[in-house]
Amino acid sequence: MVKKLSAEDRLRLTQALASWESWREGPKQLPELITQLGGESNLSFIVSDGARRWVLRLNNLQRDSGINRDNERLALEAAHGAGISPLPSFHSSELLVTPLLVGPQATLEN
Repeated sequence: MVKKLSAEDRLRLTQALASWESWREGPKQLPELITQLGGESNLSFIVSDGARRWVLRLNNLQRDSGINRDNERLALEAAHGAGISPLPSFHSSELLVTPLLVGPQATLEN
């Protein structure tokens, strides 16, 4: 289920999906929107080419959000290097695409 998006967010999503040919180990065709995920600061969606699924995150465009996207990218690459997460499929200042991982979610109680 996808919540109603503003015209600006619909355009951003369309542009993000159009980058699919640049994704690492990417889709075989233009991915389709499956569902919208929750989130406080960004818009995130599950997308699929029919065979594989990804999480596509439209980054919050606020410059004072306290988030440093360069540091985030370095942390994701370091986590991959340590063997604890997949390498992002695509990243830019506007979006992040990662493979969808399915399984139990960790909690503070685990």
